Amino acid sequence: MKILKIGIICLFLISFSILLSNQEAFAEDITVTSSTANSQTIIEVKNDRKSDAELDSIRIWLSGNETFKSFKTQHGWIGEINQQGVLTIAAYNDGLTSGQTLKFSITTSSETPLINWKAIDKLSLIHI
Repeated sequence: MKILKIGIICLFLISFSILLSNQEAFAEDITVTSSTANSQTIIEVKNDRKSDAELDSIRIWLSGNETFKSFKTQHGWIGEINQQGVLTIAAYNDGLTSGQTLKFSITTSSETPLINWKAIDKLSLIHI
């Protein structure tokens, strides 16, 4: 019985470490840049040409008491702000594949917002 518990724990740790190593590999393939003027921020998400990731969605949230006033996505993507103030930009057909770039804009309550983001890979369901 004790050996079975140790085996299950080892299997869990190995699975968890594999998941983390894949996550780090995909994270290196995604570049996010932004520029802000007059409370409007343009965000650009680039998927490297060598990447195997296909980004399905991007989640964005602001630090502190900052809030979204509006947003605009490019064609093929839709957005929604949930009750917790998280903006999700999602592909409604194909995601962001290797070599592609996604641009969208947000208007916030701050002239210099602190932006947090997470990219979601469609194929492996790994958070980047």
